[in-house]
Amino acid sequence: MAFAIRAELGVPGDAAALWAAFDAHADGLDILVNNAGTDGIREPIGGTDEAAFDRLFAINTKAPFFVTKLGLDRLRDGGRVINVSTGLTHGLGMPELIAYTMTKAAIDSFTAVLAKEVGARGITVNAVAPGVVDTDMNAGWLRNPGDRGGGRGVLAAAAGGAARRGRRYRRLPRLGRRPLGDRAVDRRDRRCAVVTKRITAGE
Repeated sequence: MAFAIRAELGVPGDAAALWAAFDAHADGLDILVNNAGTDGIREPIGGTDEAAFDRLFAINTKAPFFVTKLGLDRLRDGGRVINVSTGLTHGLGMPELIAYTMTKAAIDSFTAVLAKEVGARGITVNAVAPGVVDTDMNAGWLRNPGDRGGGRGVLAAAAGGAARRGRRYRRLPRLGRRPLGDRAVDRRDRRCAVVTKRITAGE
């Protein structure tokens, strides 16, 4: 089945509101994808204020924790939890994304520890850590050659770092700009998945 629900993340009661909306449509799920997130303030440590830091963690780290906590009662045995992390936690340091990188490092730890807890139920927990992805969150600086070297500079840095570590990266085909949730569930499939997604202005 496929349906859309809406709940603001990063505010008190966000996870409970999301699952209350879900329960009106279904009685359980097989896959939970914690995909919603924000890069927040793009500043090095000196320009990061406390309010921006707290909001970033509320959306990127606290929300997935409690969405998952409440979701485990609804997730069927043998289900899947997929957390979206970032390649920034694996060696590519961008000072202007220091707070964002910290939120995703917490997600990596959350993933590893939760996997041990729910493994007995046959539930797997994994984190996907992509590199630079052409999304609304990155569109501005990817297309601005004057913004800290633009996207090309970051991609070159990522490739150089990978080479030094003996890894090989390849450019993936662009999937287009359709929301992930539109592709997450085949309407002919009886399984149910929940995919959190960042909503941008105008959607």
